[in-house]
Amino acid sequence: MRTIILEDNLDCVELLILELKRHWPKASIVGQSSTIKNGILLIKSLNPDMVFLDLELTDGHGLNMFNSFENPTFECIILSGYRKFALEAFRYNVLDFLLKPVQSKQLIEAKNKYNLKISRMASQLTMPVNIKLENTANKISIPTADGYIFLKIEHIVYLNAMGNYTSISIESGQKYTSTKTLRYFEEILSYRQFIRINRSTIIPINKIVRISKGRLPEIELNNGQSFVVSARRRKTVVNKIII
Repeated sequence: MRTIILEDNLDCVELLILELKRHWPKASIVGQSSTIKNGILLIKSLNPDMVFLDLELTDGHGLNMFNSFENPTFECIILSGYRKFALEAFRYNVLDFLLKPVQSKQLIEAKNKYNLKISRMASQLTMPVNIKLENTANKISIPTADGYIFLKIEHIVYLNAMGNYTSISIESGQKYTSTKTLRYFEEILSYRQFIRINRSTIIPINKIVRISKGRLPEIELNNGQSFVVSARRRKTVVNKIII
């Protein structure tokens, strides 16, 4: 497991490396940094499987790193001395949150979470390849950890990124978790009048009832839910949905 550590406290780094050697020997440290800026460069050049991320780095808040990764291909475990930051961290779909100084029990639990996730993804890869759309052209096959489910495209309200997974919400209020990334669904749904409006959300154009003006427009769907369009995608979204 290719691992990068982003931490500005050398004592914490040494302790983490020691605990990894004891309890997670498959973790191979390929990079280390005390800054967000250099950490981003390391991740992009070394393509790690795991990033241990301190929330208080030399040049800013650790979670700001995610602004540079629209669809992270790595897992992330947060390191912090303050439990109060846990909720904010999990909004970025991190694998786990470890309080500093890192304890053996915490690290072992995080390792077990990672192994379980990898195992589920591996089982997905052994399943027979299935077509993306049924012949009826109004349903989509959703790869899950347990197999496939089939949803009517017209029933999809929005899709939300969950790290390397995707949560799919339908009109009944039920949600399904797919083992595919949001980018996967962006590719197969783009021609079906779905549009990606920010780093983590895809919505159906035919369910939009209102869009506000401004640098960060807000979109309202016919079920009353609202989503903010990112500045990066604003022009593309507006051009596609406004005639």
